Amino acid sequence: RDDLVTGVQTCALPILLCFFVLFFLSCGKNPKNDLNINLESGVVTDLEGNAHSGIIIDSVDGFSIIAESKDGLLNGTLEKYSNISNSKILFSIENFTMGLKNGPSMRYDSSGDITSIINFKNGKKDGKSIFYNQENAKTSEEIWKNGYKTNEYKFHVDGKKLKQAIQFNKSGDRHGELLNYNGLGNLIEKVPYKNGSIHGDKISYDYYG
Repeated sequence: RDDLVTGVQTCALPILLCFFVLFFLSCGKNPKNDLNINLESGVVTDLEGNAHSGIIIDSVDGFSIIAESKDGLLNGTLEKYSNISNSKILFSIENFTMGLKNGPSMRYDSSGDITSIINFKNGKKDGKSIFYNQENAKTSEEIWKNGYKTNEYKFHVDGKKLKQAIQFNKSGDRHGELLNYNGLGNLIEKVPYKNGSIHGDKISYDYYG
């Protein structure tokens, strides 16, 4: 996998240990539960509606979470755990800056392997998003800019050879050339798109290049 993935996996290995360490260390920092936590807006208040600042150990939508807030907004890393058979299984790690997602958001399967990495900037998808299958092979990659998807790349089952490349406009429609590749990595077809519809003639190439 990419260096980013390797680094994220390495950081995640001791995550369960960090859960318990943080729990005990936070006792002196007044960790709070029974809060109103809105993961979409990033707003955190107590039951009286007052802005919360500090460490959060709570449950949201059936998940256990560890996070921090500042002035009533999520600020820092938010770890989300699934509660399965009385065990806490890491589900995702997200990063917030004053209520907005910033940096990589990682999601994991029950074995602890990464299934996706999505990058955010000021609350919007921005940069590279990568998705993996159960064999840890990359299935697709997306490029986002300020909340708009500009490109998508799909891969063959090995996760290395490109299968398809697609361009998009700001409306989310295919716009530009769609390129198809065979399992050998050779370009076999070009399909021109404009605002979501085929615009022009398809061009096919010899299977063996």
